[in-house]
Amino acid sequence: MEVCKKWGREYIHPHTGVLQGSVLSPILYSHYINSLPTLLRTVEAQVLPSRGLKFNNLFINSLLYADDVALLDTWDTIPLLLKACEDHSINLGYRWNPTKCIYMSMTDPPPNQPPQLYGINLQRATKFTYLGVPFTPDGCINTNELIDRNTTAAVSVMNIMASIGVRARCLGKLLSTRLYRQFIRPKMEYGLAIAKLNRDDYNTLQETQNTCLRKIYGTKANHSMAIIHHLANLKFMVDRVTTLQAKFIFRSYHMPDDALFPTLSPHVRQTKGLCSWTSVIRKNKV
Repeated sequence: MEVCKKWGREYIHPHTGVLQGSVLSPILYSHYINSLPTLLRTVEAQVLPSRGLKFNNLFINSLLYADDVALLDTWDTIPLLLKACEDHSINLGYRWNPTKCIYMSMTDPPPNQPPQLYGINLQRATKFTYLGVPFTPDGCINTNELIDRNTTAAVSVMNIMASIGVRARCLGKLLSTRLYRQFIRPKMEYGLAIAKLNRDDYNTLQETQNTCLRKIYGTKANHSMAIIHHLANLKFMVDRVTTLQAKFIFRSYHMPDDALFPTLSPHVRQTKGLCSWTSVIRKNKV
């Protein structure tokens, strides 16, 4: 790392990495990791000249969001991609944590080539959470776990905030409702815009919102929640999810051309994913 001072330039060599929560940490990490996707595509091209994961003339075998990295490939190339990640970290002076890395597959790895980083075997998992969204081994969103995680988090935060006065008798109905809308409901909404929900899921979400509103307004379980929703100016969760999905659909038409979703859109239109995407658009009432 080179630091410019008023009398010249000087190189410093940090030994402990960037600080967690520092403003510079995401920027510095982006510079470090920026060359990794190109390296991974190059490594795979040398082994498999004709590959299948091609979207808009771009081969995709990894997804990166900050320090969350996911490798996507077959057992023929996964060991090579892991070795490339290992070499990349050694060359640039950072290190992956093998104990926090997992792999998920419908098939067993080759017995002579277990997935490793720095000689440490990676742990196999039956589910995988990427950017806070749980996935099943076949690559689908685990809706049941997503709903359970979101509702549990929302109720936990509501209990904490209620204990410090977020209820009608302390902070008042208006302020408490605003705090719920800004800090608690987003916990319950995370990932719902891209999830396929059924009636039971909507009922679970609505019951969680009812529980939170009862804590705020001090009402009993047998009281009508329609009046509370009207007073709080809050939508029922089935309408709220419809709004979130409508916003996601709208944003999908205005994303940059090099964003991930526009890059994958031509592939979606040529596969069975078109039916799912068309169904999402057609069923949305907004």
